[in-house]
Amino acid sequence: MKREDLAAMNAAQRKELLEDVAALVHQGAWRFGEAVRFLRTIVSRKNRVDFARMVGISPAALQQLEERPDANPT
Repeated sequence: MKREDLAAMNAAQRKELLEDVAALVHQGAWRFGEAVRFLRTIVSRKNRVDFARMVGISPAALQQLEERPDANPT
């Protein structure tokens, strides 16, 4: 997905994208960490430190969520 594609999306399309990501996690097609990495790198275009600060967790916790298949998001 290109930056221009995201910039051209209206609010309803962005909401649909987020719902699609949630559905992929719920269906087991994506791990939670894969969805987080997609949201961080593709949607928000932030590095780990900035994204972690934005969502209120430590960069180390974010790294574990993204990389460990058994990571618990609680």
